[in-house]
Amino acid sequence: MKSTSTAGIILSGGRSRRMGSDKACIDLCGLTALERVYQSLATVVNHIVISCRSDQELNPPGNRAVFRYDELPEIGPLGGLIGSFRHLRDAGYASAIIAACDQPLVSPDVFSMLQDSLASIDASDGATCVALTDATGIHPFPGIYDLHCLELMERNVSVGNYRLLDWLSGCNPLLQGEAHIRTVDADMHCLINMNAPAQVERIRRILQCDA
Repeated sequence: MKSTSTAGIILSGGRSRRMGSDKACIDLCGLTALERVYQSLATVVNHIVISCRSDQELNPPGNRAVFRYDELPEIGPLGGLIGSFRHLRDAGYASAIIAACDQPLVSPDVFSMLQDSLASIDASDGATCVALTDATGIHPFPGIYDLHCLELMERNVSVGNYRLLDWLSGCNPLLQGEAHIRTVDADMHCLINMNAPAQVERIRRILQCDA
């Protein structure tokens, strides 16, 4: 069932320097990386913001997508998220699932698990987001965030603190570990990033593009 209070954000504005070409546009078995993330996210939300740079040439991945140019493109993910959060706040949404275009194996089941986890938080706990964690550390994306996290984001940016993990920790996240992730994603594919050509080939093998 699709949420009417939760929207989606897909971060697509990275410079892709290690990749050598725009990660969002890389073909993965007939779909771009952006299209793959969009299709999974569109199964659980009705409105999706594509956060990108103004100089990118991206095709709309579907009719639920709107493009939002990064307000501060040189400061990293927060430069795109701040405008996307403001857009969703003004549109009346309460929370946002955030995904990155370079995690094209994330499934609808993972997004649904994030929604259920946020809904399960007791208000007295003070947590306002859900993030995933494994042996390598905490992963901000994919994650789900109450839009009240915008206040801390704006405060951090105003004082020049652009560190994503500082913002995440300030939102007092509920962390879901490997055991919980594997209930919906047995091979932890949702945390595989696509930052270099070798990782693209790995993802293509997982998708069995040559089958």
